[in-house]
Amino acid sequence: IPLNSRWGKGGGVFGYYQKSPKLKNIILFLAHNVIKKFCTFVCDFWVSIKEKINSPINHEEANFKKLPIVPETAIINWDSLFTVSCKEVLKRSTNNNMGFENALYTKYIHGGQMGEIEPVNEKHNQELEDFEALIQFLKEKNANASFIISPLNPLYYKNYDDMLPTLNIIETEIKKSGFRYLNLFAPEKKNYNKALLLDAMHMSDYAWYQIDNFINDTYHLGK
Repeated sequence: IPLNSRWGKGGGVFGYYQKSPKLKNIILFLAHNVIKKFCTFVCDFWVSIKEKINSPINHEEANFKKLPIVPETAIINWDSLFTVSCKEVLKRSTNNNMGFENALYTKYIHGGQMGEIEPVNEKHNQELEDFEALIQFLKEKNANASFIISPLNPLYYKNYDDMLPTLNIIETEIKKSGFRYLNLFAPEKKNYNKALLLDAMHMSDYAWYQIDNFINDTYHLGK
């Protein structure tokens, strides 16, 4: 506080505090008690937390119950979901041959211009090395893992085939590990289903229903 201000020496609260030893002692007493109580509260709280952390957990007493993700009585007509969602996606893609949703094509694609992807060389692909390390770790831990290989739009990317070597490595690694997987990445343009994506890479409801079905079958979540 500046000494020449109205709150500085000789003025305001500060000046009154300096001139009143009794008030000074009262404030110090109150401050001491507040700090003491606060420290006591923190110590007691820490002791209670530490006791909870160190106490053994009786799982039988805890009575944990795993709730079903899909009710056992639920019957999902996957074929119907696939058929309806596929038609709906294609119905919204009528002004182009790339399988883009009409609004997205109009907004982002000009004159049917194709895009290009830049695949990373296997020798310098850090993400691929990380994926291989992840596969090895999951296998060592006997994890019940599964994988989804998401699609790209081969009708948009003019060098789509350049991605296939990397995809083949990924698929081979998963197969060797014994993990289940769903590959939505079309190996050839002629095998690509336009209903899978809304644009170059974002999946449609039709694709997500296929993933739901795969997860449901893999982990036996419902009928």
